[in-house]
Amino acid sequence: MVIAYGGGIDASLTKEILRLLEGSGQQLSKLGTAHEILRCSAYIAATTKDTQLAGAVINRCLRLVTPETSANSILALMLVAIQSCAAHGNSMTYYTECGTVASRFAYATSSSAALDARAALEALGYRDPKFIAALGQAMAILEATGMGR
Repeated sequence: MVIAYGGGIDASLTKEILRLLEGSGQQLSKLGTAHEILRCSAYIAATTKDTQLAGAVINRCLRLVTPETSANSILALMLVAIQSCAAHGNSMTYYTECGTVASRFAYATSSSAALDARAALEALGYRDPKFIAALGQAMAILEATGMGR
């Protein structure tokens, strides 16, 4: 991970990282060990602008969300997934992808964690008004899920 953050991983190594993420290793099956790997992979996807790697990070993050997953863990995974969206570069595409990712997480979020997740997305909208339109669908899904407790 130090090598990645130091700029030592270029596009030629992303295929190996993609292979790691698509595998079913034990390190990636538990949130405690997977989070650091996913965070580093999201960083690499964003810096190399590798949208295929970004998609693999997003999918792996979503696989870790279960009905028993706490709101804090869901938010941590959603943040990693949204960070990987930076691979899309273009700001319009970036916001669209972030909205799509947030909606996918909203559908996977349990009713007990939904309102906390919605509040976090709302805060993103306050920090960057462009997020309001992109995250509107996800916030509506989370609100409906949270109200149906």
